[in-house]
Amino acid sequence: MSNIGDDYEVTNLSTNNLLKSHWNHNLLNDYMNGFSCDNIKEVENTIEVLSQDLNPVSQANIDSLSLKLNNLFINPAKKLEMCKTITDEKLKPPRRFQSKPWFNKECEKKRKDYMNAFNKIRKADGVVERQKSVLNFEKEAGIYKKFIRKCKRTYNAGIHSRLRTLKNHNPKDYWSILNKCNSSSTKSTVPLNTFMSHFEKLSQGSPEQVGNFDPCSQAHSVNMDINQPFTLDEVQNIVKKLKNNKSSGIDNIINEFLKYCPVAVLKLVVEMFNLIFLSGVVLTEWCIGIIQPIYKNKGSIYDPDNYRGITLLSCMGKLFTACVNARLRFIWIVLAF
Repeated sequence: MSNIGDDYEVTNLSTNNLLKSHWNHNLLNDYMNGFSCDNIKEVENTIEVLSQDLNPVSQANIDSLSLKLNNLFINPAKKLEMCKTITDEKLKPPRRFQSKPWFNKECEKKRKDYMNAFNKIRKADGVVERQKSVLNFEKEAGIYKKFIRKCKRTYNAGIHSRLRTLKNHNPKDYWSILNKCNSSSTKSTVPLNTFMSHFEKLSQGSPEQVGNFDPCSQAHSVNMDINQPFTLDEVQNIVKKLKNNKSSGIDNIINEFLKYCPVAVLKLVVEMFNLIFLSGVVLTEWCIGIIQPIYKNKGSIYDPDNYRGITLLSCMGKLFTACVNARLRFIWIVLAF
């Protein structure tokens, strides 16, 4: 297989055309029934042509097949709004105040009455009308502040009650709530070009090379067990172990899309894996990682060294490597015992 770790190139990706995927388990049946039979048949035909072609599989062939297969997952997800275009934060109008989790529609109504009463003071003509406006404003201010305090208490009481219930029965949700309450997001002020230069330096690596290594000249012992095509059962066993709530790579495929797709679609994934496994041609998008800088909560927010680069890789690519790893592990256990 090609050496995907030899060269790294850091590129600044615009968010204008990027998608973001998330899973909604309530729409599971709609997602499973949303796959197009015609599109599935088209991918089947493409794989059949590539498998029967006497010429070696090219990079363009594999990438084109991957695009068609990815669209099988993305199209039903888009219809169910589980895959949406990212909105540039710069295009959003600035919020006048930060909404709190307890700030509901009734709070908005009370705040509107409060602000209207305040504006009437400025528009009042004459001393008498102004005094009436001031009294009305003080009344609305008291109602608004009292209602806000009540909403805060009700929300906090609900959180405390839920935490007490979840602590022993559902630790995962328990810590999820605590992390949301304690987390404070720090907006990065480092320009993207600065981050790009920073991560380019980190990924340069060492130029040293010991000897002239030619992988084609190495003697390889034939192990038929290792080199067998992947089976549907092999891939299904790995898919069942995939974790939920993980971010997607540049292909926008998340683990839930793979776990809950029809068997006919998963068979196509297996067939594509076998083409890659036998040809040694790796998908281009599997070699691309999206770097998400996370502030370390220490040092200057203007220094890129104070950010941890979390790289998001293709979930499909990670599934392939997991299948290869599982097979190698199985062979190692057999040989060891």
